[in-house]
Amino acid sequence: MRLTSSLLHLAQLTDFLLSTEKEELRAKVQGERVFLIFDGTSRLGEAFALVVRWMNDQFELNERLLSFRTLKSSLNADQLVMHLTSTIVGGGIQLDNVIGFARDGVAVNGKAMRQMQQGMQVPIVDIRCLAHFLDLVGDRYDGDLAEEFMKAWRQATARDKAKSLFAFLASTSVVASSDVRWWTSWEQVKQVCVLFPVVERFIRHPDAPPSASKMVGSQFPFFPKTSPIVIH
Repeated sequence: MRLTSSLLHLAQLTDFLLSTEKEELRAKVQGERVFLIFDGTSRLGEAFALVVRWMNDQFELNERLLSFRTLKSSLNADQLVMHLTSTIVGGGIQLDNVIGFARDGVAVNGKAMRQMQQGMQVPIVDIRCLAHFLDLVGDRYDGDLAEEFMKAWRQATARDKAKSLFAFLASTSVVASSDVRWWTSWEQVKQVCVLFPVVERFIRHPDAPPSASKMVGSQFPFFPKTSPIVIH
């Protein structure tokens, strides 16, 4: 009999395995105090994920995916509350055993959490995503000089020769920007702050690229044309 026979096709096991996994998870979270994390993406409708965390009697942290669903459209606050409630109860978790949520900071999530807090019998913790919170703070922070400096710094360290010079002076590689790893912007700023004396040595070095040399005595007041720093 061929493995591709309909009798042995793995697709026939999907429903069985899914129901088995759900029952196993229900048994594990039964009576446990749990913390829930949820997030969604609005691309092509919405993909919504809900993760559950709990601590067992041996103080071991457990984390499992409770639900992942693709929806035709994004949920409003009322729909989100209904979706969360039905998923939690359907997963064998008592609402009174939920101690808190972690979520994205968009307005619809905040409104849904306020409704959940009002409707539940016990107080719950509502934790907003710190990364998104800091991103919002950055959007509203007027830091033109810092932005211009980081733009000039990225240009100055873009080529391999400049990267090698910085690595020689700092004994570490320069942090590169990435369109995928969005947090590299913060990593670049942090490296400049921590290694600021090395940054000035790099900019004033005779082998520095012209784009770096232009940063001296220009719009950046912390790099005057004369400096007591000795270049090694």
